[in-house]
Amino acid sequence: MLWQLMLAPLGAPAARSPHASLHASRRRELAASVAACGTPGQLGYIVRLKKGAGVGGAADHPMDPKARMSQLLFGRNRLGCSVYHELFESLNAVAAKVDDLTLEELLHAEDVESVTADCVVQLDPSEVPSGVQQGATWGIDRTDQRDLPLDNTYEYSSTGEGSLVYVLDTGVRISHSDFGDRAEPGWSASCREQGDPGCGSNWVYQGVITDAVASSCSGHGTHCASTIGGTTYGIAKDVTIITVQVLSCGGSGSSAGVMAGIEWAMEDAISRGKPATLSMSLGGNGGGRYDEVIQ
Repeated sequence: MLWQLMLAPLGAPAARSPHASLHASRRRELAASVAACGTPGQLGYIVRLKKGAGVGGAADHPMDPKARMSQLLFGRNRLGCSVYHELFESLNAVAAKVDDLTLEELLHAEDVESVTADCVVQLDPSEVPSGVQQGATWGIDRTDQRDLPLDNTYEYSSTGEGSLVYVLDTGVRISHSDFGDRAEPGWSASCREQGDPGCGSNWVYQGVITDAVASSCSGHGTHCASTIGGTTYGIAKDVTIITVQVLSCGGSGSSAGVMAGIEWAMEDAISRGKPATLSMSLGGNGGGRYDEVIQ
């Protein structure tokens, strides 16, 4: 019986050392940080010392945090480590590339707070320039560059493909070469149907400026449409332009006509089921007069 009592403790599992638990915790933290980097991956590791680490060196040769970090990374004349950022002012850390042996030792070092992945940070692909227009006109060159002198290029990350812009204006000459085949007929406030009394040189059917009226009809709407989506002069080079004539060829209309144009454009956009924008480069007082119609 006494022999059994003496052997009983030998069958109990050995208690895990605090150091082993700390190492396991650090390894889990490191693995989680690597996973969090996702597809872009990691550049290296962020090695962070505990607060006050390095100050406990020999009395006659006190070691500062930088020296302690150097000792951890290069103390054995290793060639597989390199520091590419020092972050001592904020984190008491460095960003470094380390070899596998050094990484394992860092995970075991008592004065290391953590070792985590230095994740690659990058712009969303939709925000990265995907096209460059050489010899860009001043207007669009200025939109992608604040500092002068301009570089005569226009860099863009998206083209508006698959989306619609309704140009509420004096009408659009949709046959203009700057639109390719991306400008479409739409609506006119005073020429709803061909043969309506309002149709003529001032109001054009579906808001389309044809060769027959081009010389007498304001080009303001065409100019605005080209700035929006023209191949040479436009910001969104693959967007679909839809003309909505709310101002006459002479450049005048009414608030009610604009409201009716807004209603038509919104209904048309909903029926198409595509992202859509209204462009209204109009005169007149502001003050939110069209907010209720848009809402």
